[in-house]
Amino acid sequence: MTATKETDEVFKQDTPRIRIAWRSSRALSCGVNSFRFFPLVSLAVALASCATAFRDDSHYVAVSPTDGYYVLEKGGSLALQLGYLNPPLFSSGEDADTYTDIVAFRFDSADLLSEAPGYFTEFTPDTVALAQLTRLKQGVTTWPIIQKMFPGPNRCIKQADGGMLVYHEIRKNS
Repeated sequence: MTATKETDEVFKQDTPRIRIAWRSSRALSCGVNSFRFFPLVSLAVALASCATAFRDDSHYVAVSPTDGYYVLEKGGSLALQLGYLNPPLFSSGEDADTYTDIVAFRFDSADLLSEAPGYFTEFTPDTVALAQLTRLKQGVTTWPIIQKMFPGPNRCIKQADGGMLVYHEIRKNS
């Protein structure tokens, strides 16, 4: 055997993960069997990007020690914890400059506001609606009072405990 054949034999040995080959051009190349690792790497990258793609900026705004309201993002973890699993999307009509915010109210069986309201918005919250939310008192404010404060389209959902969940639409121009 010549020296080049012996060298070729040594460098063509396979190890479990790395194959080292001596090419005729005398260039040494190392190739990792990437097909074995590609699914795991791509899954890890996909999960990492999903975790950082949706940033939930939901938060509670305290008005007094006992009252306040939530500013929520649809599908956010805080909205889900509060039981607002899928607030309805209202049609904003044909006008492309109009979008809607949603205010969610939860009432007990006596039609009293039982929890802090939730305000769903994609952009800047409506200042008039926020001012109205600061005046609400849990256990005191009734459904008829809220109907007067927030006139317009409402969707009411009866709850199993006899209470009611109300989604109110606030139309805004961008």
